Amino acid sequence: MLSRGDLKIFCKQTEPDFGDIRRVVLSVHGIVGSMEDAIQTGMAEEMEIFSSATIRFDFPAHGHSPMSDDFFTLENCRQSLLAAAEYAREQYPEVEDLCIFASGFGAYVTLVCLEDLMALPGIGDVLAQRILDYRDTHGKFTSVEELLNVEGIGQKRLEELLDLIVIGG
Repeated sequence: MLSRGDLKIFCKQTEPDFGDIRRVVLSVHGIVGSMEDAIQTGMAEEMEIFSSATIRFDFPAHGHSPMSDDFFTLENCRQSLLAAAEYAREQYPEVEDLCIFASGFGAYVTLVCLEDLMALPGIGDVLAQRILDYRDTHGKFTSVEELLNVEGIGQKRLEELLDLIVIGG
């Protein structure tokens, strides 16, 4: 269990049984999901094949979280995601690739947290703001390739990001 202030964040962690860990994937579900649902557990099993550890967690008041509905706020969800990222960096300091698998509301929280999660290569303050502005104007992203519509993201930068981001429904 992770904690950040008053938040209690239950998580599941998986690692491959062989070889070095090359990346860590934070797995964030949508509102109706859970760290135990088929999408999250299936993704974790598949990532082991690719020498990847996964950290799955539930937002406050969702899935297996013991927190009451009062804790389900955007800020608390944001703090949960940041705590999970911090935990991943502490547990795997030698791993440079911290990726996020997010769907639905989890993807929304991830985009809201871009300022704090700018560890993606080539994403700084200006480009993060352009991504947020694009999302605010055009609605949620429906594909990774849609990032090409954001000024400053070309084919080369998108290719650098392809293995690091997933946009799900």
